[in-house]
Amino acid sequence: MMQKKFVVGIWLLQDLLQVLLIGFCLVPNLCVTYLLLVTMLDFSNDALARDALWGAFVGGILYDLRWTNVPGASALLWCLSLAVASAVWGHIPQNARNYVAHFWLVFFVLLSSELIHFVLFAVSSGAILRLMLLNMVMSLVVALISSAIFMRNQHGDF
Repeated sequence: MMQKKFVVGIWLLQDLLQVLLIGFCLVPNLCVTYLLLVTMLDFSNDALARDALWGAFVGGILYDLRWTNVPGASALLWCLSLAVASAVWGHIPQNARNYVAHFWLVFFVLLSSELIHFVLFAVSSGAILRLMLLNMVMSLVVALISSAIFMRNQHGDF
């Protein structure tokens, strides 16, 4: 079950990390990663999916108000990412919904959403390549951690 205060805490952690690492790299989207994790663990729960979409919407609006000048762009991107990932997860056979499928889906969502952010909001410069590469590595680490939590929860150890 998703706790709303935990979503807020993860969003605040993501924002704090972004402030601390502002000149070095961009932080992967921890909020969407958490929302993907909880919806994939309890996929048949419609109320949870609705709450996750609202969480993505509110988190995206807050992100836009904090970092960009286009309110609603990140909210739309986060909600679309969550909806597409849920649709893909729903088309994966039940016996194939494992930590490997979870990893690739989360990694693809993180990379695609960050790539869209780079295209829409980044200034073209030589430093953007370094930021993108660091973000890919950090997204890989976040997806691995999320998959480890998914695997642990699937086996009842969590």
